[in-house]
Amino acid sequence: MRDAEHRRNSFIMGAIVGAFRCMQEGRGNDPAMVFGSMLASGAGAALTEGLPDVIDPPTGPSHRDVAHGALPVGALTVAAFNAAQNTPDPIMRRFAEGMAIGPATHLAADATTPKGINLIKRGF
Repeated sequence: MRDAEHRRNSFIMGAIVGAFRCMQEGRGNDPAMVFGSMLASGAGAALTEGLPDVIDPPTGPSHRDVAHGALPVGALTVAAFNAAQNTPDPIMRRFAEGMAIGPATHLAADATTPKGINLIKRGF
């Protein structure tokens, strides 16, 4: 999957999560807040979706190794998402939540390719 596709998919997933989280917090009746939440979360996800490829470059022999594993990315996502809950401003919280899910969306997209994810295939 190309970088632009990863970014687009991450932005879309981030926007969906942003809208959902806004509604969970009881702010779903304010269209501006929902739209702002969608933009902020989508931007955060698009910003960090490439981290697995920074750690395991696509040109290297270890591509899709440790940084593309379900355990490390899942643990990072949960920890970052929980840390984002301490952010008082709701739009900045959505941005931080988006940053937390960006690498997870990258992993999910790579898992759907024919090459897949090595650590998932081995059961990690």
